[in-house]
Amino acid sequence: MNYWLYGGFGSIGSSLTKSYDFGNNEIFISGRDSIVERRFYCPKSSKRKIEEINNDIFYKKFINTIDVCLYLACPIFPSSKVLSKDLNKFLQSEIIQIEKVLEGLSQSKNCFIYFSSGGAIYDDSINKFQKPFTEDSFLAPRSVYGKLKIRTEDFLTNFSQKKTKTSIYSARLANPYGIIRRDGKEQGVIPIYRDNITLNKSVYKYGDGSQVRDYIHIEDVVKAIDKIINYKGRFHTFNIGTGIGTSLSQLIMIIESLLKLKADIIELPERDTDMRYSVLDCNRALKELDWAPLIKLKQGLLKTFNI
Repeated sequence: MNYWLYGGFGSIGSSLTKSYDFGNNEIFISGRDSIVERRFYCPKSSKRKIEEINNDIFYKKFINTIDVCLYLACPIFPSSKVLSKDLNKFLQSEIIQIEKVLEGLSQSKNCFIYFSSGGAIYDDSINKFQKPFTEDSFLAPRSVYGKLKIRTEDFLTNFSQKKTKTSIYSARLANPYGIIRRDGKEQGVIPIYRDNITLNKSVYKYGDGSQVRDYIHIEDVVKAIDKIINYKGRFHTFNIGTGIGTSLSQLIMIIESLLKLKADIIELPERDTDMRYSVLDCNRALKELDWAPLIKLKQGLLKTFNI
């Protein structure tokens, strides 16, 4: 199978490129510029060869060879301070890109996986008993990032009802960690906390630290994506998380324990866009994909910290 990682130069894309077993298949990696990176197996050297090709050439010559497209791009970051009035501007830009991709793929029988966000789209205001969210839970994101994700999912649902041979899926990721960017640096709150605590710098805690998140190691994410690629069932949306919640205060304490160091914590006001509770029920993935996360948080932190 040939793979296309759209937005593959970002943090999760770079981690997938390093962690996923692509075998001898061709990989195409693109961002929002005009250059596509083509990686293919070279029999003479028994190594992957990297070739840069123009975006127009890719669409004319190679897009019909794609079996799997992983759509990782997003015009804004989860932490971006974007106003709601600007949502339609970013959404229009995103839809134009995705529609171009899907139209190019639509003549072949292939798989398109959209990387959505399980950590930013569900309505935690009605979740008083802190019960993990299923794929059918009510959606009411606080952030523009979360709103963009569900509006894009709506577009994909409508597109999938057209005459297209492409199988379209949404992977709603929890909070992935263990992510290595293309420049070799780690990304996310976990390595930031580790580095600041190690260097005796302050760490920031918003609110009282009781906000609960579902942290999933990137290696478990990679295995889940592989299962979706090979899925032939009736569902199109999957939560990819652990089903286990960890509060911000608990996370800091676990990191302190592993590092055997004490954090200098600075408390800041809680942010309006921060969800109080975000944990994913992944029973659909277990039943339909035969997938379950294997890496516990402490084990994953040890891997991330190289301890």
